[in-house]
Amino acid sequence: MPKKSGPMKSGPKKSSSKNNPATAKTGRRRYLTYAFLTAVGLFLIYLGYLNYLINSRFEGDTWVLPSRVYARPLELYPQLALSAEALEYELRLSSYQSVSGEPLPGQFRRLGGSIELHSRSFGFDDQPQSAELIQIFFSKNRIDAIVASADAREIPLFRLPPMILGSYYPDSGEDRLLLNQEQIPQNLINVLIAVEDKFFFEHYGVSPKAILRALWANLKAGKVVQGGSTLTQQLAKNLFLTPERSLLRKINEAFMSLSLEMRFSKQTIITAYINEVFLLQQNKVAIHGFERASQMLFRRSVEHLDAQHLALLVGMVKGPSRYNPFVHPEAALARRNLVLKVMYAHGLIDKTGLDIATRSALGVVKRLPGVNPFPAYLDLVKRQLSQNYSGQELALQGLRIFTSFDPLVQRNLERELARGLRRFDQPELQAAVVIVDYLNGDIQAMCLSSFTGKQNVILYFYPKDDTPGCTIEANQ
Repeated sequence: MPKKSGPMKSGPKKSSSKNNPATAKTGRRRYLTYAFLTAVGLFLIYLGYLNYLINSRFEGDTWVLPSRVYARPLELYPQLALSAEALEYELRLSSYQSVSGEPLPGQFRRLGGSIELHSRSFGFDDQPQSAELIQIFFSKNRIDAIVASADAREIPLFRLPPMILGSYYPDSGEDRLLLNQEQIPQNLINVLIAVEDKFFFEHYGVSPKAILRALWANLKAGKVVQGGSTLTQQLAKNLFLTPERSLLRKINEAFMSLSLEMRFSKQTIITAYINEVFLLQQNKVAIHGFERASQMLFRRSVEHLDAQHLALLVGMVKGPSRYNPFVHPEAALARRNLVLKVMYAHGLIDKTGLDIATRSALGVVKRLPGVNPFPAYLDLVKRQLSQNYSGQELALQGLRIFTSFDPLVQRNLERELARGLRRFDQPELQAAVVIVDYLNGDIQAMCLSSFTGKQNVILYFYPKDDTPGCTIEANQ
């Protein structure tokens, strides 16, 4: 039979926090407080990490500099057995540019039986040498006189800065020449700001005006045609971040820009940008900074650039590959002329200057110089240096390595060795020559030549024991 169930006895119910509005509200507040404090803590850790990254770059060695290997300096003096043609050969090896007008530093011109050249400044180990305009007169393949163009003063001895044989690049493959604040021409800063960030001296790292202007331009065009990044943001991206397009990267970029602006002056930031920006690719070497790019493209320093050259360099900032003057000369020309119009709109050039610059050619060199024009000798130097320096030290310390290599002796050696082999007309015949200074044992030149029957092939000879003498000094 089914059991009868009596009425259930119920005691007083306990109050639940879920049913108590006051208790639930207190719990939510506590949870929100914990969440807020956790978020603040994580944000502070995040800011601390960004600050650590900035400290590690700006308070240490901001940039690693490649060590450079130099040939011997060419000492010029009256009665030196040197032809005008031989001097011109060495000047071209040293990236001097032949011009028709009065030379600027890093340029020269032929004037009948003389050569007028404007040497570059160079810090020799015993004393610095400033840039100077001189004229060298020749007679019967000898130097007859050396005269300073400024005051017609005769110069008894003039040292031509040595050519660069090669460089030891860091793992990043970056090459640059640093400029300090005093060395940066004001017109470069003016053009860069007019084109890339006209509110640079007004914003604090991020420009809402630039962002809104870029957003409106992109909406009207239906695609991305303009960016809203400031120069500070571009610097933060180049120094610390990857080029990926993502919201997280833009957030990091913005906070880093604000931190940079709070800690450093505008002049420090613009100087860092001018030294850091990527502008050109030379084989596997990335050319960073306006000074190195200027010397590669125009064989002169940025302080001596004309308006059209300056406009091309600043225009390349937007897209170094897209506006590469060797690969896309038409696009580079159009971009340069657009920058010239911006310069005119900001009063940086007048109408006459605009017309002249717009009609001018790009004015870049026909081709970039080789990274290491004499690889065999450079390898020999590396072999000697490896006894005292690690590869990392050579690639990061910005050493200056002076050798006894003589490019004129090397050229004469290759010519005469090839001529001598042709006289024998024996395809299997080979010859190797090493030229050494008998007074100190320094190797000045070396090569191996093989006669193929049709032409002489100049190879290079690697001696097993002999090493060239060289001196090393730290980057100043």
